[in-house]
Amino acid sequence: MFLWNPAIQECKLLPPKPNLQEPPRYRFFLFDSMAFGYDPNSKGYKVVNIGVPYPMDKEIEDNGYYIYHPPKVVLYTHLGTDSDSWREIKTYSLETQTTILWPETFQMYFKDVCYWIGREQHKELHGFEAGEEEFLKNMIILFDPVDEVFHDMLLPDIFYDRTEYFFGMRLLVWNESIALFGLQNTLTHLGASFGIWVMDVFGGPKGSWTKHITFELTEKPLAFLNSNEILMADTEDTNGCIISYNLTTKKRNHFPNQSVPDDDSAAVVYVNSIVSVLGGNKLESRDKSSNAGLSLFKYSSSPLSHSMLDKRTHLYSVWAIPPDEVSVRVKKVMESLRAEFNGPEIEPHIPVVGSIRMAHEDVLNQFKSLQSRVIYSYKAKINQVVTRSFYYQCVSLLIASSFLSEDESWKLWDTTQSCAAKFGFCNQVRPHLSLLYGYLTEEEKRKAREIVSTLDESITNLSFPITRLALYKIDYKDTTLKSWEKIAEYPLRIN
Repeated sequence: MFLWNPAIQECKLLPPKPNLQEPPRYRFFLFDSMAFGYDPNSKGYKVVNIGVPYPMDKEIEDNGYYIYHPPKVVLYTHLGTDSDSWREIKTYSLETQTTILWPETFQMYFKDVCYWIGREQHKELHGFEAGEEEFLKNMIILFDPVDEVFHDMLLPDIFYDRTEYFFGMRLLVWNESIALFGLQNTLTHLGASFGIWVMDVFGGPKGSWTKHITFELTEKPLAFLNSNEILMADTEDTNGCIISYNLTTKKRNHFPNQSVPDDDSAAVVYVNSIVSVLGGNKLESRDKSSNAGLSLFKYSSSPLSHSMLDKRTHLYSVWAIPPDEVSVRVKKVMESLRAEFNGPEIEPHIPVVGSIRMAHEDVLNQFKSLQSRVIYSYKAKINQVVTRSFYYQCVSLLIASSFLSEDESWKLWDTTQSCAAKFGFCNQVRPHLSLLYGYLTEEEKRKAREIVSTLDESITNLSFPITRLALYKIDYKDTTLKSWEKIAEYPLRIN
């Protein structure tokens, strides 16, 4: 891997990145996703490498459940000194209680933020259900090189309409705003049309998007040459011809380039700079470059992007609350695990629906209407202590759940499925009760399981009724849990 400054034709070979592979033999990495950005605080460049693991023997692992392990991220900081190196960073900001986020295709670096198009994925999903909803949704994933934290936001609403199909999605910059490009095909209209949506406001679960342009076009967008002209790859040309398209005149102009296959076409937007990638030049000197104005774009650092990221995107989760006597028993185990491994204090609960992305009023209305659908209490039976690589499911108790009506845990499965459907999910989460949030080594995981079995050896046979459901507002960037807030609750009837 090289760092390259095209303005001065200088490159630097980076040291080999760490091996992201982990010991369990059922894991391999599905793909790597790379990004490159600048940290104005350290005045250094950062290279992000994200490895997404995937289980090989998922059909037979854990009673037929697919377990999708969290991404692993390593970061290279380039200051032009001997201390430049790769290091692994934590990925708790790429997960919720029940899902993980996969940054897939790096799009751009704009105003101190890196952008990907990615997907949200269940952490654990039964093989019986995986065909229906393996991936939950596409979304935009952002990385702040300063705080080294990931953020996420939804695409425009129409992208989640099941009657619409989108492909060739790209994030570009248009008139100093973030714009989403995509080819749109609908079940009610033959042929694809090209659309541009512009992000007006970042914040909240959806942000704010406005659709600006729709026109018939099949080329793949690569970059904006200016406010009216787009650089595109011709998808109908088998030689991969590159063209520009004028939004005003609707005229095409073919570039005299050596043709390449369409899938290999990409445009790299960069700022002309005389900063040496070998070290020794100050970053502030780039504006003094005689050719600084020759760049396709010149993006200045702006506090706008960080003020946007500071608007916390709260998600919501529905919890099943155990009886008080069960909570007291479970808290004793939690306290011992925290004394050994640290971690935040957790209120005992079983996530019923996680990663709910709705406006506050909408999620409250849905939760209230749930009371007429999920009425009666049901039994939860613990059957196993497990450890995972997820921050929010580090050590947990698995709860028995079966979709077979003759099984005693069927009522739990049916209730959880009803709750999931109410909030727009096809499949339910795997029920569990987390005892510890954090990251543990394999040896620490073994020790944690021993602590649980020593403190309460019969906990894996514990059975109890669920008599309350609660709605929580959650900020998953807050690993202290201090901002997590219960906003509604209702009792279930005992039958």
